[in-house]
Amino acid sequence: MKEYIVFDTVLGWVGLAADSKGLIGATLPQPDESAAVKILWAKTGNGLLPCTGGLLHQVCEALKGYLRGKPEPLDFPVNWSIFSPFQQRVLRAVRDIPYGQTQSYQWVARKAGHPGAGRAVGNVLGANRVPLIIPCHRVIRKDGSLGGFTGASPVMKKQLIEMEKLAGKF
Repeated sequence: MKEYIVFDTVLGWVGLAADSKGLIGATLPQPDESAAVKILWAKTGNGLLPCTGGLLHQVCEALKGYLRGKPEPLDFPVNWSIFSPFQQRVLRAVRDIPYGQTQSYQWVARKAGHPGAGRAVGNVLGANRVPLIIPCHRVIRKDGSLGGFTGASPVMKKQLIEMEKLAGKF
């Protein structure tokens, strides 16, 4: 059974979906509820049922705090089987980037065991089905510029990076 929840945060509406193995979808903050639902369903397919509690409520509360600038741990279970082995290595490497820090696409490629695959890393991150939980916003170009950010504007990526750096100073 796949469940979902959509909720409002200080930055906009966020959607989450999970199955019995963990999270299978998440959206970045969207301008309205219907946009979050549309993106969530595109990522996870039909057959989502309204959340009845448990994991999604825990993630919801943690994300509300995180988006207010509270350094919340977002180490919730992810259903890794929805990703290919290469995607798993890349996304696990990204998940290891500490709160408030950034790394380059090349760093992620090396950590994932494919040192020359910086562009492929970018493609994996562009298709990240669980952003924020797998913090692809923490990956930037080696020259320090932001790079792309699928699902939201680069302004959102910059905002998330700056929010984490600021919160980490307290």
